[in-house]
Amino acid sequence: MRTDICGKDEEVLYDEEAWLALLDPLLSGDPDIAESLAHLLFELRQAIHQGPQGLLLASNTLLEGLRQVYRYSDAREAAFELFETYLHGNLKPADEPVELLRAATARGRAAEAHRRAETVETDDRTDEPNEDLLSGH
Repeated sequence: MRTDICGKDEEVLYDEEAWLALLDPLLSGDPDIAESLAHLLFELRQAIHQGPQGLLLASNTLLEGLRQVYRYSDAREAAFELFETYLHGNLKPADEPVELLRAATARGRAAEAHRRAETVETDDRTDEPNEDLLSGH
């Protein structure tokens, strides 16, 4: 899993270094794909600036992109191997694909909810950290 390419610039999610690390191996030598990606990024940016409906359109487009990228991931291959092993009848019920994936998803969602609950909230009136939250009260 790659988590080392997001960059360090606080004004963008992916800084120039991160974009180059991601795109250089994919786009080197193929200007047509680079241009297609540029059009996609441009259209997403345009949609975002159109307001709520555009934001929804951009979000749905990104979600569809994630679904398509999944086809090329190691996760897809691992999931298929698990499914194939299941079809052979070689798994315990707790290790069957649906049970295993639902349990892992539930643990991940619980961890995310816990992380969000621990996030320090900001007092809307002062933009200062809420002292009650910081002290645990």
